[in-house]
Amino acid sequence: MGKTERRTCETLNGTAYGISETAAFMYSLPCILDELQTIKGGNTSFNQMIMTLTERGMNKTQGAASGGIRQVKQWKNCFYLFG
Repeated sequence: MGKTERRTCETLNGTAYGISETAAFMYSLPCILDELQTIKGGNTSFNQMIMTLTERGMNKTQGAASGGIRQVKQWKNCFYLFG
C-alpha cells in the first residue's frame, strides 16, 4: 500500500472544479495555494480562476450525471497564493 501524503498546500495545477471543491471543503479555513506550476504551464485562465475563487465564494451551477443539478457549494476562505 502506498503512503498517504498530507499537505497543507495545494497547487493551482488542477481544474477550477477541483479547486472550488477544496475551498468548499475547507469552508472558512485559510487556503494555501502554490501558483508557480500554473504560471510555468502558461495557463491563460489563471486570472479568471482567481477571480472566481475570491469574488463569488461559490461554485457555478452544474448538472449531475444522474439528472438534475448538483448542490451549489459555498466558501468563505482567506486565500494565500505563493510561488
